[in-house]
Amino acid sequence: MQQRGRGDDQDGAGLGLTSGSWRQEQAEVAAGDPAGLQQLAVCVGAELRPGLPGPGDVFATLQRVVDATLAVFQVDGASLALEHEDGSLRWVVVTDGAAELLEDAQRDLGEGPGLAAYANATAVVVVELETDRRFERLAAAATQVGLHGVLAVPVALADRPVGALSVYATEPGPWSAIDVAATSGCR
Repeated sequence: MQQRGRGDDQDGAGLGLTSGSWRQEQAEVAAGDPAGLQQLAVCVGAELRPGLPGPGDVFATLQRVVDATLAVFQVDGASLALEHEDGSLRWVVVTDGAAELLEDAQRDLGEGPGLAAYANATAVVVVELETDRRFERLAAAATQVGLHGVLAVPVALADRPVGALSVYATEPGPWSAIDVAATSGCR
């Protein structure tokens, strides 16, 4: 499994994740604020170190959360995208190249389950990308690399979406109500 950090924002500066330039909300998410990412991390079995991590630790902590998601939810890949200072959603950590392609394609096309989960502050279930009319342009790119089922949930801080956690399957994903509740309940 590859460990990857934000591709065109390696130091996290655009996401407010470098020392000295952290925005309070993103620092709290990265540190594991109980209203935000810490509950998500606990739900997927990751352990967050108490206190605010150093800039190099932020990505490692977030990567552990996303990696734990694979094992807990038995999916083929996952990604975490957070709100950029310009208001757009950008991936911070991904588990592999397919998850990276999914996140990049969503941003480039302006459509996708992660963007919809973030914008509407609700879980978005895609059983089969090929037949889901909501994301036809995304399906054209993502199914070429074997992505079919996607489940995306908003990541919230103080009841405000600040990002999205997305998981995907290489087979159509008959996501159960338990899957949706488990990922959504971690906000």
